[in-house]
Amino acid sequence: MRACSKASAIRRPAGGDRKIRIGRSLSARRRHFWLTIGPMGLHGRTIAIRGNVDCVEDVLIEGRIDGNIWNEHHAVTVGADAVVKGDIVARIITVRGEMDGLMMASGRVDIMDEARVTGRVISPKFMLAEGASFNGKVEPQHLDTAMRVARHRRAESSAEPETARPAAAAAASPAR
Repeated sequence: MRACSKASAIRRPAGGDRKIRIGRSLSARRRHFWLTIGPMGLHGRTIAIRGNVDCVEDVLIEGRIDGNIWNEHHAVTVGADAVVKGDIVARIITVRGEMDGLMMASGRVDIMDEARVTGRVISPKFMLAEGASFNGKVEPQHLDTAMRVARHRRAESSAEPETARPAAAAAASPAR
């Protein structure tokens, strides 16, 4: 067995099986650490989110979300005990639980055997497992147009300042 020098020593992060070399600069180690952390998860059946979720990595949902999920370049998995009421935009969408809304995927949508899905699917690839419940419509031909519209609406909603909303509501209510 050969001894390792400090520059080639390998350390394993807690709870992970990925490796980080100690000999790198601190910023390179941090960048590598954040790139090698596994997928993000909204774990726990008791988690309930009301509002939109924006993700920048693969995500596993195990609770309840009432709102839209935007994860355009990554995967979204709806766990077996999860309930999602809203739209999902992702590269890959896998549903094992309950989903009600639009699913737009640039890669594929997989509805597994224990899933209960109501809504519209816009994706070039669609897989419905035997035993799954699906009540909706599949439209692979509308992906490009639907993605452009979704990006435009998202940019429009994020550009609207927060202070304009209460002022607009106050202007719309009648004076007493």
